Amino acid sequence: MAHAFATHARDYFEHGLAVLPVGGDDGKKPYISGFHKSRMLGPDAISKMSAQFPEANIGILPAKSSLPRGGCLAVVDIDTNDEAEQQELLEPFGPTPIQVRTGSGNLQAYYRSKKPINSRDFRHSRSTPLEVKCDGSYVVAPPSFNRKTGGGYEFISGSLPPHHAAMARTPSPDKP
Repeated sequence: MAHAFATHARDYFEHGLAVLPVGGDDGKKPYISGFHKSRMLGPDAISKMSAQFPEANIGILPAKSSLPRGGCLAVVDIDTNDEAEQQELLEPFGPTPIQVRTGSGNLQAYYRSKKPINSRDFRHSRSTPLEVKCDGSYVVAPPSFNRKTGGGYEFISGSLPPHHAAMARTPSPDKP
């Protein structure tokens, strides 16, 4: 059975998104070491990786992705499945047309950034389960699944592609 990387990586790539195969016990570990230093995988490498890792989920490298109208991705990753808390934490960043429910019920919100920003982890505070993922990091993307929980990654609103063209706001790395 082909999984997310084999079935969706080429489509994501054709729309400017940098992809990598991920897997392991939880379905989220990169299969490529040094991925943050490597160049974007092209069609031939995607085909090779799909054959080499047929069970792989799909990861997206936000800073290496090129968006229509310029810029790259920045993803606000909120590690709580409490929907009220998710919305409260997301509020300072503003609206976005693309939101993803992760395989563990958490939330990812996709934004446009004019240039790569340093990833910022706000989870050092137990009261703020939030990380901005961009340069040097990756996110697991739909239709991947979390192998520990059995839950799937799914779009709550929008999709990648084509809605990534509509993203307009950049999250501030200094928030919340």
